[in-house]
Amino acid sequence: MQQQHQQRIKDIDKQVIKITLFEAPGSLLFGVGLYAKFTDDGASILPILQDQAVVNSIIFVGAAIMLWGTYKILMLTQEKSRLQKKTNH
Repeated sequence: MQQQHQQRIKDIDKQVIKITLFEAPGSLLFGVGLYAKFTDDGASILPILQDQAVVNSIIFVGAAIMLWGTYKILMLTQEKSRLQKKTNH
């Protein structure tokens, strides 16, 4: 049983890394969207950033990816914590 818990903990660690890598583009999108929204230089990066609908969409998509990643990581962290408590007892 302990070995199963240890293996699941390793799997959780791998999943957290994958989610973090998937979440990175969301952070980039969110950051670029905020930059374009609150500065006049946004259009100099990409001309498409002149359109506020595109900027709002970029912010929304980036935020959604970040929230999803945060939720998944929190759930995995809680599961890992429960498994570690069972392993220590």
